[in-house]
Amino acid sequence: RERGIREGYEVVAECQADWEEEKPLTDALLALFPELFKEKSSAKNAARRKLVMVNDKVMRCSGKVSTSDLVTVTNRTTITKDLSIYLPKEVAETVKTIKVVYEDDHLGVMVKPRGMLSHGKGYECANSLVAHLLEPTKASVEESGGSMHRPRLCHRLDMLTGGLLLVAKTSVAMQALSKAFSERDISKEYFAIVHGKLEEESGIIDKPVEGKEAVTRFERGRTYTAGGAAVVTEVTLFPKTGRRNQIRKHLSGIGHPIVGDLKWCPPALLELIPQDKGMFLWARRLRFEHPVTGHEIRLCEEPPPVFFEL
Repeated sequence: RERGIREGYEVVAECQADWEEEKPLTDALLALFPELFKEKSSAKNAARRKLVMVNDKVMRCSGKVSTSDLVTVTNRTTITKDLSIYLPKEVAETVKTIKVVYEDDHLGVMVKPRGMLSHGKGYECANSLVAHLLEPTKASVEESGGSMHRPRLCHRLDMLTGGLLLVAKTSVAMQALSKAFSERDISKEYFAIVHGKLEEESGIIDKPVEGKEAVTRFERGRTYTAGGAAVVTEVTLFPKTGRRNQIRKHLSGIGHPIVGDLKWCPPALLELIPQDKGMFLWARRLRFEHPVTGHEIRLCEEPPPVFFEL
């Protein structure tokens, strides 16, 4: 390992200060590395993420740089593959079962298992595990707008919903994808199995959720009898908006709650199908413009076999 460079990091650039009076760290970064830091905000971001060292020691934003100080800018490169160093054994085993369907230096797409929280504290949440699922970005500081301390989820899925979950690895990706979600430029497709037979082959549910506009388009699939007692229908859904629990509330509101939905499915219907099979809602497809290359990304992950074994 080089001098005080931390494991998993590499030197991007370094320079010795040659001024007479000490400067705040952010001003020093702008003066020494104009090709890396165009604005004070990017310099602060690098310092906050512990990417800046002065005389081989990590320095935070509030630090000062004096004459002859050696200033080093680093970037995260790799992390150990031995997950047991970071995670309890049972959690490490869980991580190995989680699928990543797409990954590059700016983003990744994981398949969140049903029953896992998207956000929260502890190792049972997707946001705590993505750093162990994805490779650290190799994008330069200039390309990435600053690689983040850890990957971040760009949206969320209900705990009972499984499927595709988009993750940002760099600041530029996070900002662009967050904007794309807010402006409804990301196409999402869900697959669900609901109680009853939908009369319409397709339609639009336009009903506010918590006082906000909420729109879901749906297409009816096959209808069949599950478990010898329950009539169920496969439905493909295209939410235009992304309100909390939108799909679950919309389907329940038209009289066709999702099979296994413990919150919005009436008890009499829940009893028709064993509850240990989970809720039958799956985030199946994502389509979006790559935040850096501009290329269209289309991804699909079909539901697990249990969806077709009712």
